Amino acid sequence: MWSSRGAAQPVERRGKGLLLRAPRGHPGPAAETGHLGDNGAMTIPADTTLLATETLLVGRVFTVRRELVRLADGREARLEIVRHPGAAAIVPVAPAADGSLDVLLLRQYRHAVGAWIREIPAGTRSVGEDPRECAARELEEETGFGAGRLESLGAIWPAPGYTDESIALFLAQDLTPGCQNLDADEALGVERVPFAQAVAQALTGEIADAKSVVALLRAAARLGIKP
Repeated sequence: MWSSRGAAQPVERRGKGLLLRAPRGHPGPAAETGHLGDNGAMTIPADTTLLATETLLVGRVFTVRRELVRLADGREARLEIVRHPGAAAIVPVAPAADGSLDVLLLRQYRHAVGAWIREIPAGTRSVGEDPRECAARELEEETGFGAGRLESLGAIWPAPGYTDESIALFLAQDLTPGCQNLDADEALGVERVPFAQAVAQALTGEIADAKSVVALLRAAARLGIKP
């Protein structure tokens, strides 16, 4: 059932779309916290109105909703949105024997795409959890290493067309052995590879996971390493 705000009813209009541009200075995801508050509330621009919402699915990690919105030009649109608490992803680097840097990558099975893929460690935030705390926890749980230093690499919206998920990215250094503690649904192995090789694979597409590509390139820029 629709949960309406005001007297608006679900309306679906078809026709030639208009190109809408965000105002100058429109913010992207915040450096670490993304655009969700601690209570998971969404911030809606003043020129957009949420008219009604219908919950389609409440899952273990996210919620799927159908939302009716009035856009800035007055049109109404019905959208199916995945509401997500956010996540953190980490680029863990360590000195190599030759004086360069290595990075810890995961080779992880992702059932949604039916493949084993290379990616950086990452995990979902609990509602209200600080992204830095999430990053530290996920790094140790997935790789078995803790980080003496965690440096923010900003955040990304990986798929803003259908989800509000914001992923906070971090560079992890001064790694120390900890205790790996995988979730029941995780199937993965940890690989230590030259950092320059991982960045090159992000550029060629051999590493195709979006958060990993962005995080590796941002880490390279932060470390002053040219791809």
